[in-house]
Amino acid sequence: MLAGPGEDAFLFPTKTGRPMSVSNYERLLRTFVEDNAAELRALGVDVDEFTTHLYRRTTATLVERAAGITLASRLLGHANEQITRASYVVSAVEVDPITTDILDEVLGS
Repeated sequence: MLAGPGEDAFLFPTKTGRPMSVSNYERLLRTFVEDNAAELRALGVDVDEFTTHLYRRTTATLVERAAGITLASRLLGHANEQITRASYVVSAVEVDPITTDILDEVLGS
């Protein structure tokens, strides 16, 4: 279930609308990777490296590019934008062109 519109909406809410626990989110991501391993490998994704940290980092990078570091930092719950920039947002120079192609294909250009 994805979040509905609203200021207090969660990206991955539980059935009751509360935030999903970290352990349940990690289980959900592991299940997704296991169920889609062949397709992910066909796209060039190293399924052994597909972790919650990688997912957070990718999301923060995409949000930063679209809306700026402040919003990306707020999304991750960081009090300091420098933490977000240093640990999560990947500069364009660091992004592998294959990764860019995969994300463009999956998410649309």
